[in-house]
Amino acid sequence: MRFDKQLESFKQDGTLSADQVESLRNATRFPINSTEVVAILGGFFVILGALWFIAPLLSNIDQLLLAITLYLVSGLLAFATRSLLGKVQFKNAAEVVEVLANTSFAIATGVVVSQSSVTPELSIFVASISALVYGFLTSSKRKFSSSFLLSAGAMIMTISGLAVLDIVENTAGFCLVAVGSVLLWFAQKKAVSDKFTLRFFATCIVVVGLISPLPDFGLSIIGVLISMIFAIALFSYGIKTLFTEVVVISGIGLVVAQIKLVTTITDNSGVQGLATLLTGGVIVLFSLRKLRAERMPS
Repeated sequence: MRFDKQLESFKQDGTLSADQVESLRNATRFPINSTEVVAILGGFFVILGALWFIAPLLSNIDQLLLAITLYLVSGLLAFATRSLLGKVQFKNAAEVVEVLANTSFAIATGVVVSQSSVTPELSIFVASISALVYGFLTSSKRKFSSSFLLSAGAMIMTISGLAVLDIVENTAGFCLVAVGSVLLWFAQKKAVSDKFTLRFFATCIVVVGLISPLPDFGLSIIGVLISMIFAIALFSYGIKTLFTEVVVISGIGLVVAQIKLVTTITDNSGVQGLATLLTGGVIVLFSLRKLRAERMPS
């Protein structure tokens, strides 16, 4: 039964008052509120700014001393995280600090591993393991931090792992599609506390893979067709499940994949525009049909 119809039934049988029904109808159905969105966005800037700020300062420090310093910073940030988690008003800030702590730990680990005369790619691969494992272990307790670390760790491990194996760079796109798909599947597990954020990052990884350079199949159109098929499958999944974050991001990926396909087939701008128009029309009709089906009473 539709949400609105269920509310009306509660109103009719006296379970809810008219004011309560109106309040629920106007309440946000988005998984996170605007404050949390701003906190997540701010967290990205804090992480980026901190790394950008300290990078020049650390360039002239001895590698072993650098690792020790970063481990100490990681420990202090971990302690700060535990302190902030105890206060509800600082819970979002705590997860940003938690990401910084794990980032410091991962970088320190990479520095230590690099002292063993291994390749930089292998150092990065080993360092990303800690972020991946921590994100997985805290996926039932955290929102932003676990999803970010799990997604970032998986993405970095994939790219660096391919570099270690000296696999053709263009293969990374399809590997990222596979990794993002696995994360989308994992996001639906009951144990995951914040499915929305993990689905958001996972869908971003898939789309990055779709717009990455494609392997050489002899004919360039083959790789583009495969990419288009993946994009359609991802968008269809979003429409089927009505996950807003998946629909929006996969829609962007579908547009990019469609443009790549059309421009590969023809240089005629008129044909390219018509194909894009038809694709958009099909998407709209498919989406509306799905939405109408969802609105029909069960």
